[in-house]
Amino acid sequence: MLIDEVKIVEPPAAGTLTIAGPAFFYRAPASGSVDRFKLQVAGENNRMRGTSLIVVDVSIR
Repeated sequence: MLIDEVKIVEPPAAGTLTIAGPAFFYRAPASGSVDRFKLQVAGENNRMRGTSLIVVDVSIR
């Protein structure tokens, strides 16, 4: 799998999200809550290009 790009489609409402190359880092707020964000990953696997949408639901306790 060759990852070309990771981008934020929908940022989190409560925490902070940082993209660093093919990785991402989520930092939750100090208080308990729920959060959600969406990422899009573009790349190539077995010479086939494509994109994936990743939806992350976070439950902070």
